[in-house]
Amino acid sequence: MLHEPHLHLSRPPVVEVVVGVQFNSLPKLSAGQLGAFWRELASEWPNVEDAPALPPQFECFGDENALPFFAGMRLQLMQKPEVRLQARNRAGDRMVQIQNGRLHYNWLRHGEAEYPLYGNVKQEFDKTVARFTEFLQREGLGAFEPNQWELTYVDHIPRGTLWETPDDWPQIFRAWDVAPLRAPGIAVESLEAEWHYEIQPNTGRLHIKIGRGRTAKQEDVLVINTTARGPVKAGDAEATLDRGLEHGHEAVRKAFELLTSDSAQQYWGKGQ
Repeated sequence: MLHEPHLHLSRPPVVEVVVGVQFNSLPKLSAGQLGAFWRELASEWPNVEDAPALPPQFECFGDENALPFFAGMRLQLMQKPEVRLQARNRAGDRMVQIQNGRLHYNWLRHGEAEYPLYGNVKQEFDKTVARFTEFLQREGLGAFEPNQWELTYVDHIPRGTLWETPDDWPQIFRAWDVAPLRAPGIAVESLEAEWHYEIQPNTGRLHIKIGRGRTAKQEDVLVINTTARGPVKAGDAEATLDRGLEHGHEAVRKAFELLTSDSAQQYWGKGQ
């Protein structure tokens, strides 16, 4: 991949960053053990709740393209119903999510706090993975075997900043014309667009989704959801997990730079 100077924004629109790893399901890891692990974290992560488990996700290439669907169906049919534990820190700007088969570490924008940069979030993710791996080993629950890396950025562009109506959205992006119907008396209220790219060569995939949404405070926003995801090589898990996340971050960063317009980047403090 090309490594060019990074776009620097002093006021980036990012509201959430999720660094994640998918690992082989552990037969001995139950909801009770997840609760025991949370008790070790409780002093730092006191706010906990349950959420539905996320389904398995696999990015495969070539002849393996058909495998994820069948493997995913088989996993869902054979496994017991699972839950996902979500624990937040006291400040409300970090979240750890764990289920049997997944671990995600979230940075969440809270108030006017600045984005701490990807490198810092990745270090915090690494520490959480190490802590979880040590717990599995100590409790005899099995080996932590990653099979997929994942990185998601969520950007919110509030109404009243760079746009008032969807007719303003083309000003935010370098190339935007995905509303084919234009006629008197008809105006676009909302739309969704998706693009999917290979991170070459067979390193992973980049998924970009753009659409209108609302925040928890019922604020009208334009949402850019960008996810990079790819396989982790068995037998070389630690190295390929790190390399995959590095490639994923580069792909997400470059996609945002190429997708958004110069005027939008200036609004977000380009070079300041």
